[in-house]
Amino acid sequence: MRRNFIVFASLIGVSVSCFFERSSHDLIQEFNKDAYSIKEFKNPKLKEKVVFEGFEESAETGEATDIRNYITKNSEGNIDLTIKFEDDYIENVDKPPLDASMEEVNLAIKRKRQEVKRYFSNQNRKKLNNLKLKKIKYSFISNYSPYVDLTIPKSDFIENDCCILNELSSNDDVDTVYIKDCNSLLNESNMESALPTVGLPKPVDIPSSPYSGNGVNIGILEASGVFDKTNPNFVGTTAEARDALFFSESVSEHATRVASIVGGNSGIARGAKIYCDELSGNPKNEVEWMLDKGCNIITNSWSETNETKTGNYKSDSAYFDYISRTNWCTICASAGNAGNDNGFVGNPGLGFNVITVGASYDNDTLRGSSSFKESFGISKPTLVAPGSYIDVPNLAGYHVDPTDGSIHYDNCGTSFATPIVAGSIALLMEQYPYLKAYPETIISLLTATTTKMSITYSDFDSSGLEEKVGAGKFSYTRAKKAIYKNFDFSNESNESKRYIASKEVHFKKGKTLRVSLAWLVDSNDKTDTDIVTDYDLHICNSKGIRIAGSQSSFNNIELVECTVPENDTYSIKVYQYGPKKGKRKDYGTVTYYSY
Repeated sequence: MRRNFIVFASLIGVSVSCFFERSSHDLIQEFNKDAYSIKEFKNPKLKEKVVFEGFEESAETGEATDIRNYITKNSEGNIDLTIKFEDDYIENVDKPPLDASMEEVNLAIKRKRQEVKRYFSNQNRKKLNNLKLKKIKYSFISNYSPYVDLTIPKSDFIENDCCILNELSSNDDVDTVYIKDCNSLLNESNMESALPTVGLPKPVDIPSSPYSGNGVNIGILEASGVFDKTNPNFVGTTAEARDALFFSESVSEHATRVASIVGGNSGIARGAKIYCDELSGNPKNEVEWMLDKGCNIITNSWSETNETKTGNYKSDSAYFDYISRTNWCTICASAGNAGNDNGFVGNPGLGFNVITVGASYDNDTLRGSSSFKESFGISKPTLVAPGSYIDVPNLAGYHVDPTDGSIHYDNCGTSFATPIVAGSIALLMEQYPYLKAYPETIISLLTATTTKMSITYSDFDSSGLEEKVGAGKFSYTRAKKAIYKNFDFSNESNESKRYIASKEVHFKKGKTLRVSLAWLVDSNDKTDTDIVTDYDLHICNSKGIRIAGSQSSFNNIELVECTVPENDTYSIKVYQYGPKKGKRKDYGTVTYYSY
């Protein structure tokens, strides 16, 4: 695992003889020494602030996990902790105007990220020093969010856990402490026929396409390795695989396949600059390297293992939500391939601000393995894209198991649907540079312009998204047509039951109208999922009569589809039903598309 192996005590100038100045025996009696569970906290602050991730209750039995026994038996030599500090960051940089040039957008993003980095690189270190921790291996201090990752030897955690957790939870600077099970990460491990089904040219025709993603930076985060620089798909390109001094990056065929779909010499966005990194433990180190490189899109073809997925919102998703909203970065993630198993979408695909991609066949049928379940109110996947038998140049499409001679197809699953969407977003960003600073517009645009899947997918929730396929199948062709058929809004008021934005548009009778409202969630309330401001979408005729609408209270996407009843000028309205959630301003976009 990648670690900046620095003894934390050396940073703060204290002895490494013990974890804390106070003895663990002062507090150890608060717990059952031999066993305790998530439900058994007696210290109110501990119960409020400490979250065990990967130790959730069994979905089958509903019984709480014995944390200490589990760690003793299953964890490796170290325990990973993520500390989320109280978030006091105040935004001062405005988004660029919609008609800004590529250079103006790049400058605005640079200023925004510099502001964020100056704040958190200073505040996180100050707050960490104030914790007075000792004998802790320093892992990573975030420069772009209120998170810090620490590593503790397993033996020391088991011996001093009550002391450690009480010290952390009693500090006013600490918002949440996440204790992670390190055994829960995994990579989900034909362009000729698949790309035309979403409106992209065949691979042979891509070089003559007017847009190539030029001026757009794409980060590719993989669970096991980086792309092969010697593969013909990357020879002579500017694609960069990270080669850190403190960590030996391995070469992965999975990463090579994903990157080959995104860009390089063979993929969709051949003019985009690709930055690829290997996941180590949790994604912060790698993501922030990509932010430093100026990445506008970060695509993730990794998730929790199917066995440990519970469909619950965890700190990895919360982190990506924060990065997307605060640092103006579009995040894509694979839904996962647990459809034939427990069906749960994995983190980070459960992020509110994350475009989560399921996998379809080239037609309008979902792959049976594509994940779609979640355990809280959000609707996932966001949409689906082709992810079956993708033919990647210079890479075999299958391998034969030498033990039994069985054939395994290597280019199937949500891992390969996701880079199709990410590469296509890069093409849109080149043509319309302002999109680089508006992740909410990307989400609204893509969900408003999807195509319908098979009629067998008809289990819609109150957000307007379907249970298994979300908004439907991604369409690059439709997205291009709807690029200016939208309007943006921002809101920082707690006033409820009022209209905050609207636009009048003329539609013809008999047309099918699709309207998507999407806004970015300010994810600074731990992994509590009650963080979504309740906005509704209303469509009214010229007489003020509502002809369609949605009223989800748990999702940050509201999608409406209806048949236009008559030639008329209609008002598309955003209705704020409840008080605003989160500390910062909400940013949203409404996109409409008729056909």
